[in-house]
Amino acid sequence: MRARKLLGEVLELPEEQRDEVTRELIASGSPPKPEEGAEEAWGREIERRAIRALKPDWTGRDAADVLADAEVAIRRVR
Repeated sequence: MRARKLLGEVLELPEEQRDEVTRELIASGSPPKPEEGAEEAWGREIERRAIRALKPDWTGRDAADVLADAEVAIRRVR
């Protein structure tokens, strides 16, 4: 129950200090383990993009369009 007591004390701290404790706790934890097959999937995706980018007729996308699409996707998640 010591953890519960500590949590209660932390929650009583001012927001700035709570944020600092939160950052420290997150930094002290183990990094999440990648999903099985994730490295291989990213390798295939990188290869696919590289092949496409090296084609003479590939023009890419305007950065503003990419950012706009990303903002739309983020808003959907929220």
